Amino acid sequence: MGFDINRSEDKNKKVKTDTSLRQVPVHQTLIAMGLLEHQANLPSENRLFHDVSSGKNGFYSQNFSKWWGRYGKTFNFGGDKKVFHSFRHLFTDTMRNVKAPDYVLKAMLGHSDKSATSKYGHGASLAVRQSYVDKVHFDVVALNNARGSGE
Repeated sequence: MGFDINRSEDKNKKVKTDTSLRQVPVHQTLIAMGLLEHQANLPSENRLFHDVSSGKNGFYSQNFSKWWGRYGKTFNFGGDKKVFHSFRHLFTDTMRNVKAPDYVLKAMLGHSDKSATSKYGHGASLAVRQSYVDKVHFDVVALNNARGSGE
């Protein structure tokens, strides 16, 4: 299973470039936490987080990022310099730490690859990307305990 980053009829759903169109594997921890059951119980509009409304700028990320900023402060998540977008940096560093090749990382981040070989084939399959995502392990219990204790 993968998150499908695509275009749709929804005017508030946008991607920056064609390379932004991609599938990102779902980590087994999210599956274990019930993400697939959540998806199975969605209304017909088919957005995974259908209760997030778009912000004044027309993007769904605006309101969610603002919510995360307030929520993160309740347990002092990383101080003032950590925002929701910081997870993208964490993901990038973590994928590098599990030795994901640059072409796999670019495919998951939606970045273009200007190399000559990138013009051939269809790129890394979802299964290959999944194999690297499956190598990543975060201690979710410790993170949840830190959140609850205010650390």
